[in-house]
Amino acid sequence: MSFLSLPPTSSYGVGYHMTIVKEANCVSSEVERLVKSFVPTAEQVTDVGAELSFVLPSNAAAKFPDLFDQLDGESVEAKCKLW
Repeated sequence: MSFLSLPPTSSYGVGYHMTIVKEANCVSSEVERLVKSFVPTAEQVTDVGAELSFVLPSNAAAKFPDLFDQLDGESVEAKCKLW
């Protein structure tokens, strides 16, 4: 399985939006646990169909590289296609 890394997009003052494409057997709560372990103030905004999205606050940007590295490493276990 291959993964494509896409940078989160910024929304005027809201923070960054990160969207994760899930496989059928993805456990959303595990993905949320992982995201919040790096960015505790991340807010899950959608979990519909194959899409799981979060708002990541701008002030947590320094933690994004570690989060993305972990998502790359655990994406097979978490059943995520891309983020």
